[in-house]
Amino acid sequence: MKELEELKAETSSKSAQMEAQTSLAETTQEKLTNDIAQLETRAEEAQTKLLANEKLLQGKDSQISVAQEETKNARQETEIAQVEIEKANEEVQKAREETKILKRP
Repeated sequence: MKELEELKAETSSKSAQMEAQTSLAETTQEKLTNDIAQLETRAEEAQTKLLANEKLLQGKDSQISVAQEETKNARQETEIAQVEIEKANEEVQKAREETKILKRP
């Protein structure tokens, strides 16, 4: 009879330990599930920011390309204007020389 009582006590103790371990495992599982959900949310937010930044960079790349093309065109226009200025200076010089010749007695 004593053995039976000891066996019942041991079984009851082991049962209580298993219930405690089960409860701990369930709590741990719930915590991990919540952690995973938070990490998934953070990953989605990061992905959204990444996509937004990529679109922004694409827009900036387009703006840079336009600015580069405009700079190239402005350089060409400047070169053309410099050539025209040189020609005009030559014509002014010729006109001065002709004026000097015409003013001679």
